[in-house]
Amino acid sequence: MVSKCFKVSLNKNFMGVLKNFFASIIYLVIFFTPLNADIFSIFPAAQQSESKELYLKYSEIPNIIYMNQRFSVKLEAIILTDANNYDLISTNFLNGNNIELITSDVIWKDEGNHKFTATIVYKVTSKNFRLPDIKLNIYEVDEYVLEDDILINSIKLKAPKIKFSDIINNQNNFSNIIATDMIIKDIQTKQFNNKMLMVVCNIETQNGNLEEFNIKQFQDQGINSFSENYPSQSMFYYLIIPSHINIIKFNYYNPILLEFTEVILPISLEENLVSTQTDLNPNNHGLLLYKQIASIVLLMISIILYIVTRHYLSIIFIVVFLIISSILLIPNKKIFIVKNTNVYILPTPLSTIYKVSNTDNEVEVLMEKDNFIKVLFKNKNIGWIRKSDVK
Repeated sequence: MVSKCFKVSLNKNFMGVLKNFFASIIYLVIFFTPLNADIFSIFPAAQQSESKELYLKYSEIPNIIYMNQRFSVKLEAIILTDANNYDLISTNFLNGNNIELITSDVIWKDEGNHKFTATIVYKVTSKNFRLPDIKLNIYEVDEYVLEDDILINSIKLKAPKIKFSDIINNQNNFSNIIATDMIIKDIQTKQFNNKMLMVVCNIETQNGNLEEFNIKQFQDQGINSFSENYPSQSMFYYLIIPSHINIIKFNYYNPILLEFTEVILPISLEENLVSTQTDLNPNNHGLLLYKQIASIVLLMISIILYIVTRHYLSIIFIVVFLIISSILLIPNKKIFIVKNTNVYILPTPLSTIYKVSNTDNEVEVLMEKDNFIKVLFKNKNIGWIRKSDVK
């Protein structure tokens, strides 16, 4: 019985030694293969698993990063475990602080010869940030066990330290954008009301943080639509600016060139107006006033004719002009809209949102169309709201 146990133990030890021996052989073969010589030449700086079958290192990291910047790091892994013995590679992020993980699903690309690469995108949210540690796991998927996969091997890579800089915060015209390139593909300007213009821009960036875009000198601005396919981003952005402005200047920071790039937007007013945004109350419009005066005058003439002639047609005219005068003289209905109500430029679901109400507001109803109501605010601004936002 003792000899049998000793034999089993000896076999297990022998198999362990044999496994490490073949792993070392594979390692040496790859080491002396020219295609992979550059990978292993810097392997002493990489992390390795206890089994010496799993290696992980950073192949590319930025030298310096800035507030709210999106940046990428690149990882390389060497997996010497037989590919038939594992089915899944997963990544865990540990001990990160004040940093946002932009890459939702880390994909490890098989480069051949046991080499795998991955790109991870982060965003810094504070100068007191810490990059997370990376844990790489390889699993065998057991189709008969649904709860857990079988962990074959894992390795942990400590986070590198990256320098942080606040230099870009000292720029007055800085738009909060940090990108390797920015393009203004299109710009349109329309009359918003008698004193303001609405500017809509189509902006694209490469390796940027376009969601942070802001031009500090204007209060009313925002994103109308946004799309992203890393490293590209694009959006339609609107600005409400004073009508006397004929040029807009801002800059963005290029982390590759280490310099600010100025962008100049010429403001050229188009002929057509944003008709739904006129700041004139229809009840105060000159044409409406003329209609009111005319209907009252015609009503008085009808009454005088009836007194003089006592003809029944005069009664009909009196009734008609009395109804018209009443309609023209009745003030607009007033309603309350709730806080955080979106105010649209047009009565369509995809229209630009040009403002959001900060508090509950009493507004005048000008007209209704489908599921939208055209309203007049106390500051004489006009816009469309959804009927569902009415108290």
